[in-house]
Amino acid sequence: AEGEAVDTSSEVQEVPEAEPEIQWAEAPRRGYGIQLGAFESEAEARRFVVSEAAALKGFPVHLVQVDLGRRGVWTRVRVGRYGSRKKAERAKRTLSSGLRKAALVVNYS
Repeated sequence: AEGEAVDTSSEVQEVPEAEPEIQWAEAPRRGYGIQLGAFESEAEARRFVVSEAAALKGFPVHLVQVDLGRRGVWTRVRVGRYGSRKKAERAKRTLSSGLRKAALVVNYS
């Protein structure tokens, strides 16, 4: 029909991105690391890590559970193992700005 708009755009299907590899590691007993968050459940902590997987590439990720008494058992998400606070601070500066805001340098011992 005359004056009728014709859709010439082709339909684009989005291909889901493959989940980035996460380097899970056992929490060190010495040295320093970077804490990225604390969550009320391990499932929440794992979802956070998966959602930030691209930004965490190259960092070993540790989940550390801590009993906070009346508040329950929380799971802390920490990355890295550094021999000094200074090295951990330097590594923290390499994180994406979103992660860097809430990040804290922590002593593992």
